[in-house]
Amino acid sequence: MDNIKKIRLISELRRVEKVTGKIPRTIDLQNLKGFPGYKTYVKYFGSWKNALKEAGYNCPNRNFEWNKKK
Repeated sequence: MDNIKKIRLISELRRVEKVTGKIPRTIDLQNLKGFPGYKTYVKYFGSWKNALKEAGYNCPNRNFEWNKKK
C-alpha cells in the first residue's frame, strides 16, 4: 500500500509542476487547492528533499536546511 501511495504522491508532484511551471515547493502545496500537504510527503518519504529525489527532480542548489532549528 505504501508503494501505491508513493506513486500517487509523485504523480501529484508532477501535476504541481505542470500547474506552476517549476519544480514543486512546499509553498506551492500550501497555496494550491486539491494537493496533498507537505507533511504527507515527509510522512511517506522521510523528508521533502527525499520526495523530490524519488520524483526524479535534481535540485542541488535548493537549501533544504532553512527551516531546521540550530
